[in-house]
Order: sequence, then C-alpha cells, then structure tokens
Amino acid sequence: MLAWSVGALFAIGLGLWIASAYGLDPGNVLAQRYDFVLSHLPSSRRFAELPFLEALSGYPAAPFPLFYMILGALLALGGTVLTLQIVSVGIGLALLWLVYVQARTNRGFPAVGAAALVAAVLISPYFRGTTVYANTDPLPLALLVAAFVLADRPREPRPALALALACVAVWARQFYVFAPTALFLREAFGAGGARFLRLLLVGAAMAVPVVALVLYWGGPTPPTLAGPGHVAAAGPATTVPVLLSIIGFYALPSAVATLRFHRREFLAAARRPAFLASMACLAAIGVAVGLGLAELGAIGGGGAAMVGLERFGVPAGVRAGILAAACVGVGGYLAYLLLQAPRANAILLLTVLAFVPTTVLYQRYFDPLLPVLFGCLLRTRESESAARSWVILLYPAIELALTVMGYIHCGPLLAARLAAEQQ
Repeated sequence: MLAWSVGALFAIGLGLWIASAYGLDPGNVLAQRYDFVLSHLPSSRRFAELPFLEALSGYPAAPFPLFYMILGALLALGGTVLTLQIVSVGIGLALLWLVYVQARTNRGFPAVGAAALVAAVLISPYFRGTTVYANTDPLPLALLVAAFVLADRPREPRPALALALACVAVWARQFYVFAPTALFLREAFGAGGARFLRLLLVGAAMAVPVVALVLYWGGPTPPTLAGPGHVAAAGPATTVPVLLSIIGFYALPSAVATLRFHRREFLAAARRPAFLASMACLAAIGVAVGLGLAELGAIGGGGAAMVGLERFGVPAGVRAGILAAACVGVGGYLAYLLLQAPRANAILLLTVLAFVPTTVLYQRYFDPLLPVLFGCLLRTRESESAARSWVILLYPAIELALTVMGYIHCGPLLAARLAAEQQ
C-alpha cells in the first residue's frame, strides 16, 4: 500500500512539474517567473556581455553570483533562455537523485521511504518553480546534499571534499553559510588533529572568494541592492519566532514520529539540564515577542503561517501570542532533536542563525531544504522511524498542502496583476 501511495505521489509531482513549466501554477508565475525576468535573466546577461568586475559590481539580484556566472557563460556560448531552463531542470534532476542516494545508500532507508522523500521534493512548489524558471536555489541545495552524500558514505567518507562542496553552495546563496559551518563542526572535532587542520585549511581557502566579494561590495549583497529590505533585522525577538513558525511546518512529520514511536525517549530528554535551559531561553524570547508587536509588520513574506494569519484577519496581538507559543513549542522540539547528536544536528541551530539578520523570510527559502534536512540529513531516531512507516508520507502531504495554498492565495493576485498589465 505504501509503495502504491508513493507511486501516485510521483505521478502527481511530475504532473505538477509539467504544469509549472507551462505556466499553470499561479504562485510560481507570480514569484519565480517574474523574478527570472526581472532579476535572474538580466543578472546572467551582465556576466555574458560585460567585463567580469563590471558585471559583479551591480547585477540586479541579491544572491551571490555563482549561478549567474554559470548562466552567463552559457549565454556567451550562444545559449538561449530555453538552454538556461534546461540546465536548471537538469540541476533539479540531479538534486532528486542525490536525495535518493543520501536516504537509500547512506542512511539505509527502505527504497519506498527514500522514494517518498524524493516525491516530496518533486511536489514542492518551490522546487518546481525554481527549476523551470532558472532560479538560484536548486544549485546550492544540490551542492549541500552532495556534500552530505560524500561525508556520509558508509565505506569511504570524504569530509574534505564534502566541506569544499558545502562552501561552493555559499558562493551561490549567502545564507547557505550554515552548510560548511555545520559540516566543519561535525567532521573536524573529535577525529584527530590532522583532520582538523586539513578541514580548517580547506574551509579557509574556500572562504577567500566570499570574504573578497563582501569587501568588494561593502556588504553581503550587491551595492545596487544594499538597503533595509535585505539585511536589517527587526530583532531576534521577531525574526526567531517567525523562523520557528516556518520550520515547525516541516518538523511535523518528525513530531508525529516522536509521538508514535519515541514518547519515552522524548520525556527522558525533556528532563536533561541542557533541554531545560533551552526552554528557558525560548520562553524569554516568547515574552519578548509579546512586547514587540509593532515589529511584526517589518517581516517580509513571513512564510505560509504568517501569510495565513494575516489573510484571515487575525489581530496582531493574537499573532504575537501564536508566535510566542511557536517559539516555545517548536524551539523546544528542535532542541530535543539537536541534543540527540549535538554536532551532527547543529545544522538545525545554524540554519536558524543564518536567517536571523534578515527580515525577508519567504517560504521558498526553506523549501525543499527543510524536508530534505529533516528527512535524511539529520541524525535522529525520528528520521529512521519515519522512513520505515506511513509517517514518511507526511512530507509529500505537506508539499501538496503548500501547492493548494499557493493556488488559493496567488491565483487572485496573479489575475489582478495580469489585468493591470493589460490596461
């Protein structure tokens, strides 16, 4: 029965991918296609047509330039927009394969469990949109998963090469700084001085282009985009709860696995001093949320939860209370997962910290990153249990829910924009 369900989900995902390619997904048309036309394609053309430093100094997009350099090279060699989209879809196919390898080969998940995770990525509206409209995001995610594939190889792990790939992911997306940091913490400590020094040298060498670029720009984004919309935190008391409300959406399958299979382990972990200290810190942040109502409007996007609360007219005070509860509940659960293997699962904490300095928090920044993270990159008892039960189907179910929500929310917005453009 599980195999039939996964097969049906694959068919749905493939059909939705084709629908996205034909412009039948309003959320992707509204966000990804417009972003491609206004930002990604012009940025790529600058690298195809201008001297390198001139292109680097002022392209109209926020991410680091690796992806635009690749697309620019393709355009310079005579490629077309279709060529760029084909390459982007190819990166997406590579990502699907890497997720399967990580889950099936490295983690030893059953084939149907690994396939369910691949189906979740395929169904993800953000995966579909960012691949067919040649967005930056699939490249760093594919590099991240490739890094873990190499680091987690059962017989011959390759941590140095894995760390290098994780660093390259940062060259495409700034916030992926959590990836090499997490791998370094996991692989460099407790494995001897020689490995520590080797990984430290690899990380330092790969960081040189990033440091040089930030110094050249005078900040983490191109000078043409520097401003309050990209790096100007309303404060951790606001950004952290919003981040946790987004992350909690994807922690649901893991939480179900905890309730179904690991209640005793959770109760035992909840009595540990480190867990209690984490809860105290999260409770303090939750109180701060209640005192910082005015800053809620400073968050751009905010993810599905924030958009839904605003759409249904939930008052700011009630939203603050919900965020405070999410801060304590979701944050506490993430602390439980992290404490199962602190160095291996530090990527959870580092992912949150990577986004704290920004008030631009769109759902697509976390999807399909978080389903992959919870599903097969973290080392938790929950991911092992979920992969061997019906719980694994919750990951593609979440992506289907996001797809439906996208149609409902973005359909009228796209219709209004098209009507305005025709006037």
